[in-house]
Amino acid sequence: MDLAALTDIPLFKDIDAQGLKEIVQELLMHEECFQKDELILRAGAFTKSLDIALAG
Repeated sequence: MDLAALTDIPLFKDIDAQGLKEIVQELLMHEECFQKDELILRAGAFTKSLDIALAG
């Protein structure tokens, strides 16, 4: 996972590299790619995860 990309997100802006590594491990964060126009989640659907789109 590109931790540098996370620092562009206001939520993670002022967290150092070690802190980001800990957050990624603790929250079991992972990177996933999707095809154009692929359904990721329906509006109003419940989820057990927090998803952050970095591009697209």
